[in-house]
Amino acid sequence: MMCRCCMYSCAVLAVLAGVLLAPLASREARVLAIDELVAQGAQGEALAQGMPKEWTGLYYLENNEGPDMVTLSFLIGMDTSKCRFDAARREMTCGMDAMALSHLPTDAPTIRTLPNGMQVHATKSNGLTWLDPLLALRFTYIAQLSEDNSEGRLKLSVLGFDLLAVLGAVWKAQLRDGGSVLRRCSWSNESQAEKGLETAAYYDAVRIKDADGNIDKDALRRMKDVWGENVMTVAGV
Repeated sequence: MMCRCCMYSCAVLAVLAGVLLAPLASREARVLAIDELVAQGAQGEALAQGMPKEWTGLYYLENNEGPDMVTLSFLIGMDTSKCRFDAARREMTCGMDAMALSHLPTDAPTIRTLPNGMQVHATKSNGLTWLDPLLALRFTYIAQLSEDNSEGRLKLSVLGFDLLAVLGAVWKAQLRDGGSVLRRCSWSNESQAEKGLETAAYYDAVRIKDADGNIDKDALRRMKDVWGENVMTVAGV
């Protein structure tokens, strides 16, 4: 007969497995033409929830890099209009349903231009590899907007814990050019962050479509040049 301790442990493990795998059961991943992504973009509920208009839109996460600082990340787009906005707390929460992921990118290296103007070869990661683990980990971006809407202090939530706080790192999104660019800056710690942009690693997310329906065709072309005609999106999470 199985001991009570073993039965209890098995029950706990079963519950944990159910919690972790629940998003996988309900999620609906699909391949979407980038043109269709744009047509549907910037039409979510965040603006009605009080999101500042300048923060609202469909963004191309241009030059977003992976942890190795070379590979281009599979997270290539974000529609902030699909984020949830808590007006009282001035907090924007963006889950995987607000993201666009790479879909079957070619293995051919892409020329990547760094903020300092240097060009490097970068391979591209595939979102298909990472989608289910990220859903199981409840991967979520959270931005606490400043009172003047000029920037947002970021949290990277994994299973409800802020991974950046655990690591002691500081990430911020800075609004530029009226929201046409969101600059994602990162520092290894608070003391480095106090020194400002000169000590930051950063990339610029470029708005492809704003809340008024205006489209940046040049940014759209650049996105297609690097990632092709399709992306992957997910719903039901």
